[in-house]
Amino acid sequence: MARAHENLIGGKRRPAESGATFELAAHASSFGTWPRSSAADVAAAIASAGAASSTWNRLAHARRREILERAASELAADPDPGGLLAGRLGLEPGEFAHELRSLPPALDLALREPFTGFASRRIAEEGLLLFAPAWSELLASSAAALFSALLLGRTVLFVTDPHAPMIGDAVSAALERAGLDAGVLSIVHDDRDDALRAAIASGAATYTRASGHPARVRRLERLVTGGVRTEFGAGVERSLAPALDLRILRNRTAVFRAAEDPEERAVSFADEAFGRSRSLSGQLPGQLARVVCPERSFSRFSEALIAHLRRSPDLARPVPLVEKESEDHLRRVRVLGLDEGATLIFDGDDFVPKPAADGAETVAPHDSPENGLGAILSPTVFTNVEERMRLALLGRPAPLLCLLRVESDEAADALAQRLDRELPAEDLVLDAEA
Repeated sequence: MARAHENLIGGKRRPAESGATFELAAHASSFGTWPRSSAADVAAAIASAGAASSTWNRLAHARRREILERAASELAADPDPGGLLAGRLGLEPGEFAHELRSLPPALDLALREPFTGFASRRIAEEGLLLFAPAWSELLASSAAALFSALLLGRTVLFVTDPHAPMIGDAVSAALERAGLDAGVLSIVHDDRDDALRAAIASGAATYTRASGHPARVRRLERLVTGGVRTEFGAGVERSLAPALDLRILRNRTAVFRAAEDPEERAVSFADEAFGRSRSLSGQLPGQLARVVCPERSFSRFSEALIAHLRRSPDLARPVPLVEKESEDHLRRVRVLGLDEGATLIFDGDDFVPKPAADGAETVAPHDSPENGLGAILSPTVFTNVEERMRLALLGRPAPLLCLLRVESDEAADALAQRLDRELPAEDLVLDAEA
C-alpha cells in the first residue's frame, strides 16, 4: 500500500486540515499520497513560524551553523529516502547518483557563502521566507537555498512542487534529525495553487523565492505584485516589501569551434542536451538548447551529431515526462520551427529501439503500452535556424536542439552571448484557444 505523507507544521507531521489528499503516480507506479493543503494549513504554518522567529533569529550564528552542518551530514547520508525521487523521475538509483554527487559541495557552499543563492541581501532580515522552488531545481539546488536562508536566521514556509513533493520531505527529515527547532521550517504540500495563493495573500512573508518556467514565474509575479509587471531575467530584486526573488529556469547556448573534433563534441553536446541522467532527457534547466557553429565546420558537425544520436543508448531509454505540459510545448515547437523555415533533421519522437524475440532490433512507438514508459520526450534537432526566429529564443527546457551557422568562431561567440542574454519567450501558444 502506498505511503501517506504529511505536512510538517510546528515540528509535527500532520495531514491537511480538510483531510484531502492527492496521489502522485507515474510510470505505472504510485509513490504515495500527500496532503492537499488549504488556507487553514498555511495559517497554521505561519503561526508556528511566527512563534519560532525571534528565538531562531537571535540564536548565535555559530549555533545555527552547527545544527545545519549536522543536517547536511544527515541529508548526505540519506538524500533520497526510499528512492522516491529517483523513481519519480524514471531513473534507477545508480543513475540518480549524478544529482546526489553535487549535494555535499552545494551544501558546503551554502553554509560558507549563504548570500550566493539569493538576489537580495534582504534575505538576512528577520522574518518569513516563502520558498516555492520548481521540481527541476532538484535536491541540491533546493536544499542549498533553504540551508542558506536558515543560516541567515530566516524562518521558512516551503510550499512543495506537486511534481516532486518528496524533495521537501527529504530535506525536512534531515533537519528534524539534526535538531532544528519546531516551527522554524514548515513543509506544506498541494497539487494546485491554493496553498501558494493563501501564503502570498497572507502578507506574512517578507521574502519570496520561487522558480519555474516563464509562465509560472509570470503567474507568481502577478500574485505577489497584484498584476504590476516588472522587468527581470534570472532573478528579481525589488526594494518594496516583500522582497521578490523569481528565477526563470531556462536552457543555454554552446559554440562549436572550427578547430574542434566534430565526433568528440557531438558526443558531449548530445549528453548536455539529451542525456538521460544529466538533463533528464532535456527537461532540466541549464541543458544545451542551441549550438552555434562556423560555416566551414557546420556540415561535419551536423553529420557527426546525427550519427551519434542514431546510436545513442539514451535515445532508446529517454526519461518519462515529469510535466505533461512539456509534451504540448514540444509538439507546438515542431510546428513553429517548420513554419519559420527551419529544417527538422532528427526526430526521435515516434520510435525507440526495442529488441525483438529473435534478438534483432525492432522499433515500437513511444506511447505503445508494451514500452511501459507513458508519455516521454526524445531528441528533436532543427538546422537552418536563424537568430531572428522565435524558435531560437525559446527558453523552456525541452529535448530540442537548434543548430545555427555563422561565418567565424568570433561571430559564433558573439551570437551565443546574445541569445543567452535574451529573456525566454512566454510559453509557446500557436493559436488563441491553445
